Amino acid sequence: MRTVKQTSLRLLGALLKYEADNNHCRAAGSISAPADADLQMVPGTLLTGGSTPAVFDTLSPADVTGVCVTEVFIPTGQTAPIAWMERGPATLNSSEIDFPTNAGQRTAIEAQIDDMGIKLIAGTGSVS
Repeated sequence: MRTVKQTSLRLLGALLKYEADNNHCRAAGSISAPADADLQMVPGTLLTGGSTPAVFDTLSPADVTGVCVTEVFIPTGQTAPIAWMERGPATLNSSEIDFPTNAGQRTAIEAQIDDMGIKLIAGTGSVS
């Protein structure tokens, strides 16, 4: 029998501070858990792969093509639908994004997100 440890997950409201039109800014598709592990998707997870999303991997970095806005637990080897921010105009709280600890990778990812038309702010303050 599988045991799942419950944790406090990140809320979409903490990540998403402004979105002009969710029909324009978001994309949707599906993502699969690996054959040997469960996958927990939370808002703020960096994605690569465009229309066939995958979780950003610091060991083999690829261009970030979106930021997950879905919370879903995917059991080993299964697939589930997710949604992600693909373009702006939108504003996201950078404190709620799973950036890599490598400063060079983070800077490159921030530039890619900016190129998508998505503004990053630090913290949870209101956007003016």
